Order: sequence, then C-alpha cells, then structure tokens
Amino acid sequence: MKQTTVIITAPKREHRVFPGRPNGQAEVLFEPIAERAAALCREAGIGRTALLAEEDLELPGAEKLSAEALSNWLRMLPGEVFILPTELALIQPETVRRSLELYRQEKKACVWIGEGPGPACWADPVRLAADLETGSPAELEQAAQRMEGGISMSPVHPGELSWIDSPSALLFANETAKGFKIARLLEKGVLFLGLDGVFISRDAEIEAGTTILPGTILKRGVRIGANCVIGPNTLLEQTEVGNSSRINASQSYQSWIGNGVSIGPFCHIRPNSRILDGVHIGDFVEVKNSVVGEETHISHLTYVGDSDVGKGVNFGCGCVTVNYNGQEKNRCRIGDHAFIGCNTNLVAPVTIGDYGYTAAGSTITDDLPEGSMGIARARQVNKPGWNEGGRRLKKK
Repeated sequence: MKQTTVIITAPKREHRVFPGRPNGQAEVLFEPIAERAAALCREAGIGRTALLAEEDLELPGAEKLSAEALSNWLRMLPGEVFILPTELALIQPETVRRSLELYRQEKKACVWIGEGPGPACWADPVRLAADLETGSPAELEQAAQRMEGGISMSPVHPGELSWIDSPSALLFANETAKGFKIARLLEKGVLFLGLDGVFISRDAEIEAGTTILPGTILKRGVRIGANCVIGPNTLLEQTEVGNSSRINASQSYQSWIGNGVSIGPFCHIRPNSRILDGVHIGDFVEVKNSVVGEETHISHLTYVGDSDVGKGVNFGCGCVTVNYNGQEKNRCRIGDHAFIGCNTNLVAPVTIGDYGYTAAGSTITDDLPEGSMGIARARQVNKPGWNEGGRRLKKK
C-alpha cells in the first residue's frame, strides 16, 4: 500500500472572512474547519497530514509547511498527495476514498473531485512539484489544474464541495453538516422527535434507542449510551452519559454521568463531576468538581461543589456546600445514606458520617459522627402578645 498524504491548504490572512474566530477560521458544528477537514481525511484512511499555511495557523498532528519549502518537499514525498483547501471542510470520507480508488485504478496524473477542474484532487507529487512556481495554496491548486492527463469525478453527496468563505456559506455548511450527521445517526437507530434547534458535532457518539429532543446541542467530545432521552433544550460538551439516563433542559461540561440518571430541568453540571448510577438531580441544582454516589437524590435548589457524596444520600431543598473561604477551595465529604436537611450549609472542610442527619436550617462547621444528628441553629424564642390584634402592623 502506497503512502498517502493530505495537504490542507489554508487561505492567506487577507482572505480570511471570520476575524472573530481563532486565526480567522470558521467552525462547522463546533469544529475549526482545518481540524474538521483533516479529521474527515483520517476517517477515509489517510494517516499523514500536512498544513500549508502562514505562521499564525496551526493544525494539531499535522506537519507545518512553508510555501518556500513545498516544492522540494513534494519531490521527496513518496506515494500520493491529496490537495484539500480548508474551505472544503464538508467533504465526506466516502468521496475521499472513492477518489483515491479512482486515482489508483485509472493511473492518471490527477483526479479532480467535481465537474471539470475543481478545488480538491489527488495528484502525482513529483509532477506537481515540477509544475509548481511559488508554493502558495493558490499556486498549488493552480499547478494541479495545469497537470495534463487528469480525470474528474462527482462527489458522493450533494453539497459536500460547498466553499465556506462567508457567513451565509457558513450557515449553509452547518445545516449541510448537520444533515450528514443526522443521517448517520438515524441509520444507527437514534431517534429524533424533530430537528428544530438540534446541532450535533461530528465526533459525538450516540447509541441506538436514544431519543434526541428539540433544542439539544451536543458539542465535541460527547458520548451517549443506549435508550437515553436527551432534551429538550439541553447542551452537553466533553460529557459521557451511560445507558437509560434522562437529561432535560440542562447543561453539562467535562463530566461523567452514569446509567439510569435523571437530571433536570435547569441543572448545571460543571467540569470534573461524576454522577453515578441511579442519581436524581432535580430543578435548579448545580454540581461542580464533585462525585455524587449511587441512588443519591439532590432534588432542587442546591449547590454541591468540591464534594465527595456517598450513595443513598438525600439533600433537602436549598442546601449549600460552602466550599470557598475567599482564598482557597475546600472539600466536603458526605457519607452513605446521610440526610441533609433543607437549607443546610456545610462549611468545608467538613465530614458528615454515614447515616448522619442535619437539622433543617443548620450551618454545620464541625464533623458529624456516623449516625448522629447535627443541629446548628439558634433556639426559637416566642414573645407572647407581641403583635396581639395586629397592633404593630397597623398604620399610624
């Protein structure tokens, strides 16, 4: 098998039309277009990637090429070269593979993807180097166009050769890429109630039987197991979700969520959280940098930060782990089957033992031994007759 290399050609700085993005790159479904183009080629089986670009643009895992060195580099390159402009970040692996097969089968100088001379092609690197003048991305493509004895082929999918060079083109590109992704997920057995507001990154993995509801945004690094319900109005990023879990109108970042978990609505799972099997996290709950043990319930209006929570714990409404003292973060440790009463403040660092109870309205500053009740609130004092007949509330 011959070695194959893809050269990703990036536009010059003055030709970039997305100045608010890193290095002027657009993102298609949350992925910079240079990274996306290279990743799609890797899916097609091309392991070696080179980036022909100015100094301010980088591509992880790719060799960086200068325009001056390109011609000599091509002459030393064994095998085949695939020229792909960054702006063609919608090209699909099936088209890349088919063009390579055609190139090898026909033994032509080059194969254009498109009707006639087009923007992406396979070519003989030695012949390309001999015809190359300056080595810029534009000159590289022009040199390939000048090569004789080439043939062309059509892309496998409509729209995949769309050029991403304007905000309107980017809008079209996102919708097109969304269609490609949804089609693959449908083939896999993922269910959709509708596609309004649904956007799913290229690398998101979803198992069969899971339902994606409207308004769901799955950014990069998402893994979702089977038979889940995600949405409506949910955003996940760098998050893994187990089987049979439900996440409703909530957000999660850089976290792990187990099997049979129920989250939402209006929850925020912040980075470095681990939500174990069977946990219920209800409305208006925030979890950050914490482990929440199996079958624990955090039902509403609670903050759990920098904490290690055991299994079978129950949090009442309005509880707070007070993890920040103004200078440093400290952790709370809550044992198995503890009961945290409503409006409890746990002032870290503090440990609640297994089966420990806190009385509602307590501010706990000392460790609570196993099986104990912690009461940390002022005694109620009644003043008989203080407002008899409502006299203190009457207007004067």
